[in-house]
Amino acid sequence: MRSYLNSVRIKNSIKRYGVSYVMSLFFILDMVNFYIDQTHGLNTSNSISFYGKGIVEIIFLILLWVKGVKRSFLLMILGFAIIPIVGYTLYLFSTDTVLNFNHLFQLFKEGNKYVFPMLLFVAIQSLNFKWEDIRITFESIFILSALIVLVAFAFDLSYFHTYGGYRFGFKPPFSTQNEITFFWMIGITYFGTAALKAKNFKHTVPLILLLFASLILGTKAIMLFLLCYSFFIFFIIKQISLNQKLIGIGISILGLCVFAYFSGIFSFFYRIYEEQGLIYSITSKRSLLFEQKVFTLLEDWKWYNIFIGGTFVEMPVTEMGLVDLYLFGGIIGTILYFILLFKTMFSFTRKNSMGFFLVSQFLFIGALTGHIYSSGINAIYLAVLCYYLQQYNLRHTDIRGPICNVG
Repeated sequence: MRSYLNSVRIKNSIKRYGVSYVMSLFFILDMVNFYIDQTHGLNTSNSISFYGKGIVEIIFLILLWVKGVKRSFLLMILGFAIIPIVGYTLYLFSTDTVLNFNHLFQLFKEGNKYVFPMLLFVAIQSLNFKWEDIRITFESIFILSALIVLVAFAFDLSYFHTYGGYRFGFKPPFSTQNEITFFWMIGITYFGTAALKAKNFKHTVPLILLLFASLILGTKAIMLFLLCYSFFIFFIIKQISLNQKLIGIGISILGLCVFAYFSGIFSFFYRIYEEQGLIYSITSKRSLLFEQKVFTLLEDWKWYNIFIGGTFVEMPVTEMGLVDLYLFGGIIGTILYFILLFKTMFSFTRKNSMGFFLVSQFLFIGALTGHIYSSGINAIYLAVLCYYLQQYNLRHTDIRGPICNVG
């Protein structure tokens, strides 16, 4: 009897706090990966996070299939996964190349990064997790990460340097700076929404904390996002006079410029501009990657690669999300990817202002930088944020209206 009651408690605990357990697990695994990367160098064979997330994904897939939920969605996921494999198969036949299982694995791994957040979102939505059972863990991960960054900045802890010390920047204990840019984008979007709803300091203080922590990450992409966020707040959300809007934007731009100057970011990129030119400086070498890799790749493409893509190694190719997505899946894969996105995570109503801001930044910033469309680290956080915004959307669709009780 006691064992039965214990099993019931465990089952109920997983049913209620399953998403929080998964978020906590992923957060720990990603920190372990960061340690491995810092001490030994990270690769697929020693990536603890890769295998841990893979097990969770398999469990969620089985649950979704058993429940008969969203089978059309699962079939579309399968279709997205098959497209690059078809391209690789045609490449093998056209060149008489021997099958390389490592190439197949890379295709599967890269394709899975694109669809993983959607699978998590559909699982969270279909299994009817309550937001209040997710909220504390979700908020704690971002607040803890911001505090780590602030301590690292205050004591100049080289372990958390974004760029190894040769350029200003501090990051939480994850790997790539582009994924951390997206991590802060998710956190700011959430706490910004919560602060605007609650209209008190409960979420405003963490929002300010995240804004500062994100700024000292030191990437151009996060500064661009913060500028877009300022425009969104002053011109879309705040019902104030035009003069007040312009003053608010002016202060935001001035603040970002002052930070870029005194942090040394401006001088760093100005030196690159003098040595390599404007485009190279603005794109942080991506223009050179485009010239060296994309043109070479396209020379070997057949007519069908236009529709199904054709890249099998060194992914991502250019560190520009939209270009890499097209090279990976072609026209068909790219269209299918965005259909899946807008059928699942980005299924917001027209009046959901913050939801559409998230979509705009995901598409805009993600197109310019890498590891956003295919971010393995942020998959769970993006899925949870979209679930939150859609739950909020069901109760109250306009962020400028009365307060609701979600979160």
